[in-house]
Amino acid sequence: MSALPPKADMCSAVADVCFGPIADRDQYRVKAAAIHAQAQAETDLEIKKHYEGLSRAYLRLAVQADRNAIIELFYEPPLPRLGDKSELK
Repeated sequence: MSALPPKADMCSAVADVCFGPIADRDQYRVKAAAIHAQAQAETDLEIKKHYEGLSRAYLRLAVQADRNAIIELFYEPPLPRLGDKSELK
């Protein structure tokens, strides 16, 4: 297995790996919990502070992924302007 994240490492992906927004949200929460556990075990206060900040950042990513999962965006191209002959070609 390579050092690339699962989405980038398609060659060694197993059949039951779930790709997509739901997996991302869960992965962010799992990563936040793991880093939070590291922070709790850390004795150096400076390193502990960095772990806690990183854990909060992963939780913010999970919340943003939740928000993004419910937003439906549709692109509608703008209507051509009246008198704009470049659209007629």
